[in-house]
Amino acid sequence: MTDAAPTITCPTNTTIYLDSLDCSRVYCYNVTATDNCVQTSLSIPGMQYIGVYNGNSYYISPPGLANHLHWIEANEIATSLGGHLVTIEDVAENNFLMNNIPFVLGIADNQYWLGLRYSPSLDQYKWITGEPVNYTNWGPGQPGVIPGDFVWYWDPIAGTWYDSPSLLFRRYIIEFEGGLQIKTCWNSQRKSLSSGVTTNVYQAMDEYGNMAQCSFTVNVLGSSSLSCKNVNVSLDQNCEVTITPEMLLTGYYACYDVFEVTLSHYNHPIPNPVDSHYLGKTIIATVTDPTTGNSCWSYVTVEDKLAPEIICRDQDMSCIQFNLNAANPAVIEDCRYTVTLLDELTTKLDCNPDYIKEVRRTGYLRIPMATSATLVYS
Repeated sequence: MTDAAPTITCPTNTTIYLDSLDCSRVYCYNVTATDNCVQTSLSIPGMQYIGVYNGNSYYISPPGLANHLHWIEANEIATSLGGHLVTIEDVAENNFLMNNIPFVLGIADNQYWLGLRYSPSLDQYKWITGEPVNYTNWGPGQPGVIPGDFVWYWDPIAGTWYDSPSLLFRRYIIEFEGGLQIKTCWNSQRKSLSSGVTTNVYQAMDEYGNMAQCSFTVNVLGSSSLSCKNVNVSLDQNCEVTITPEMLLTGYYACYDVFEVTLSHYNHPIPNPVDSHYLGKTIIATVTDPTTGNSCWSYVTVEDKLAPEIICRDQDMSCIQFNLNAANPAVIEDCRYTVTLLDELTTKLDCNPDYIKEVRRTGYLRIPMATSATLVYS
């Protein structure tokens, strides 16, 4: 007597675009497997199963401060397990959580991260799965009492919601759409993708060792097109400037740090940041999206518009020191500069027992491509 191998079905190859609203997205897909002899387990090591609602399975992370996480890490764990931080569609689902999550005595042990976060571009809160926010259960004065972009659920207080920064640590609720075995969610972090394509391979094995396998690809594309603009940049107090994608790209992108910037001057590559060697020169900056290969370029003119800080101190010195031209101003400025003497007024001090004369000089400080200044010192 033999047992038939299971069957497994993956979705088709998929391409998703990261829009300008988020640096990452949660992409959910179905991987279904069937077998003539089914043995199902709802056990996830370290997680507590709290039940099924509307066909979805729910788990909570363990109590204890050592197990609390910030929102970003909790979200990554949820997606790595094939689910997502819980999304609450209506009051019935909120009540299900409140009735099934056990109360625990412990600091913040009854507070759980939700899959709800604030989107600055939309100027509103959004579920990480992209589903509409049709229901909320904010606590008194919420959101905004403690400004933050991430939302947590307070179980003992009527399951109310509060916003706070991600750096606060809490427990979290994971939801598996359609049950633990068949629904998978993938967190598309652009930073970790060099080519933009990830191949996902799934295997189903029954209790007799019979196995089936399927696979599909997810291609994450960061930009359908890029457009650059010409810019003038100014050196900072260290006489250098870093050319960033945000300076060069037109429009808005949430993930500027993904783009690569390369610089050249007369077809010779130059380092980034740019220093005073390129002051007054125009260089070419190219911005590339490695997930698509799309690129654009800009003319960048390097200037120094940071006014120098001049230190003009009155000085006492002997005539010998003065004749050696020691009375020069101090200038806090690392870039190239010149000081030109404009005027010198000498006053004799016949009745002064300590000094024979006072010399008042007016000078002009000039830095190429920068703000100039006048200085007066005695």
